[in-house]
Amino acid sequence: MRFELPRLDAGELKVWVHRITPEWISVALPGEVKLCCGAEETKAALDEKEGLALFALKKQACSLEITLPAQVAK
Repeated sequence: MRFELPRLDAGELKVWVHRITPEWISVALPGEVKLCCGAEETKAALDEKEGLALFALKKQACSLEITLPAQVAK
């Protein structure tokens, strides 16, 4: 998944990747997140425990890419 983010006034971006089970339980998903702001690229791994990534933001437009393993992306 890829998202184009406009220039934001926030100082950081929190990415939480999860799914909701049929029992309405939130389950974190493993994968990788990449944030590109200008020429700067930052990557973070998502684990199955929390599925969280936190990025510092500069005041410019960025793109965010989330990659999930094939077995999770189904």
